Amino acid sequence: MNRMRPAIWFTIAIIGMLFVASVQAEERRRVTFTLWYRLIPGRGTEALTWTNLVPTSIEGRQVIHDLEYSREPTRLLRRNGNTYAVYEFEDLSRPIDIQIRITADLIRRDYSSLRTAKREERLEVESIHERTWLRAENHLEVRADEIREAAESIEGETREERVRNTAEFVSDRLRYSGYQPDPLGALRALQFGEGDCSEFSDLFVTLCRAQGIPARTSSGLLIVPSQPDDTTRHRWVEVYFDELGWVPVDPLRHSRRGRTLWQLPNEYLYLSNLRNDPVLDNFEAALFRYRGDPIEFETGMEIHSDRRVEVP
Repeated sequence: MNRMRPAIWFTIAIIGMLFVASVQAEERRRVTFTLWYRLIPGRGTEALTWTNLVPTSIEGRQVIHDLEYSREPTRLLRRNGNTYAVYEFEDLSRPIDIQIRITADLIRRDYSSLRTAKREERLEVESIHERTWLRAENHLEVRADEIREAAESIEGETREERVRNTAEFVSDRLRYSGYQPDPLGALRALQFGEGDCSEFSDLFVTLCRAQGIPARTSSGLLIVPSQPDDTTRHRWVEVYFDELGWVPVDPLRHSRRGRTLWQLPNEYLYLSNLRNDPVLDNFEAALFRYRGDPIEFETGMEIHSDRRVEVP
């Protein structure tokens, strides 16, 4: 559902007052799974550096209990709240296989659960610098005339109504194309009327920002069995509500009626909230640098165990 190429994303400074939001008694799903990668050098590939996002714990969203590498990274980088495993190779005489085994708790934290939580279960919500999440970016062309006109056509008196109507607008205007290797961005998605999860998310976020609603893309994995010719990579969005904080929404799955707008299951593993990631040169998920012939890349996921866990 997402692109198997390096990605673009961003996390910005948080300032201002803290708001209090409620969180339903945590509904957790504990999964153990392996991500596998095969890097296949060309005949004339002389050197290769691979930089790959790996998950970290995020309060209220996921807890990473264990992360094991079949081959230790050359180094780990931590930038803008993200973690990257960097591998450097010079012996490229044969394909390189790497597995990362992860045990994680995925925490349900959607609009419905936040709204219905009890007062004693409340957590502090991060405040934000709103202008950071309203600005135009690469693939998020907030100031484009067609985007502005589309945003002005979306009605609603409350933020909740505008977010819901924005989701319906995106659903009406875009057709799911299946996986696309090259991102279109919000403006071209609106013009062409199609896309995969990246286009649905980019257009949704851009229209929200054009209406003055802070929004951002989220990228990671869907921890579900993947379909043929699809990937576990996925992109969804988060919208900011003053009393609730960042609330996840999945425009593509909502459009395809796979999920309601306000209720999301424990299937999302976050890797980043940056749409334009300088560490990855604005590619998605991973970055390859090589000398000589280009390489081929294969990846997949195997789920080993999956169960619900109780949190006191």
